Amino acid sequence: MTYTRKLDITSSYPTSIAILNVSKETTIAEIISVSGKDEYTTRMQGLNITGGATNAMEVCRVMLDLPNTDSLLKAFEEDLLAGEIDRIHHEAITVE
Repeated sequence: MTYTRKLDITSSYPTSIAILNVSKETTIAEIISVSGKDEYTTRMQGLNITGGATNAMEVCRVMLDLPNTDSLLKAFEEDLLAGEIDRIHHEAITVE
């Protein structure tokens, strides 16, 4: 599986500041650094977190070192084949 991403930080920066109403007056706290993450990663995930649920998986994968969606799907399929997840439960959580 191949994923293609293109991000224009230069253009998105002023737009996101305006949309999110970010200013000295409206900012309560700002993340300066995250232990074990470089400045670029911290800043990128700071932007991603503004997307809420849309970017939640990516933020958790990068910042908390959780598995990616392909790994989660593979583990689920292996558990299903091994009988650790019954068919009724599988059908209840399958989205078509």
